[in-house]
Amino acid sequence: MEIEAGKTYVSEDGRVHGPMIEVCSNPSVFVAAGSVSPQWDLNGISYSYSSPISNLAAECERPTIWSDMTDAEKGVLLLARYEGKEIEALYDLTGWVSYQGSFFRDKAYRIKPEPKVVKHHWTGTPDGGFAGTDDLNNTLMITFNTINGEPDLSSIKMEKI
Repeated sequence: MEIEAGKTYVSEDGRVHGPMIEVCSNPSVFVAAGSVSPQWDLNGISYSYSSPISNLAAECERPTIWSDMTDAEKGVLLLARYEGKEIEALYDLTGWVSYQGSFFRDKAYRIKPEPKVVKHHWTGTPDGGFAGTDDLNNTLMITFNTINGEPDLSSIKMEKI
């Protein structure tokens, strides 16, 4: 992926950055509009010296702020809050954060997305290791879930097969 000026990107840690401005052309260095740090190279690799910042993972659409939302979009958020669903606000430094306050004109909001849960199973032998493939010689199976790509340690189970 090559970074382009004017586009918005999401980093590996889920933060939204942009639109991007090219502040140096040889070599290319980009920053999000309105800031001087963190900085990324043409390939989205971070080289911030002050704090650990994730590399850019993908181009994304800049979320719509409250003042630019249609009445229908605002209604969906208000109804979700009334029904007890969790609302998140987008902050430049921390990304999407649980939010219960008033809606402000210059903030983007969303209903917290459902976590993506994937079930995995690996088979193997006590002395030969485990893999995601089935083999007739395997005697054990490990199953576990990942939630949004992170292992759920409480879901790990091992059984004889």
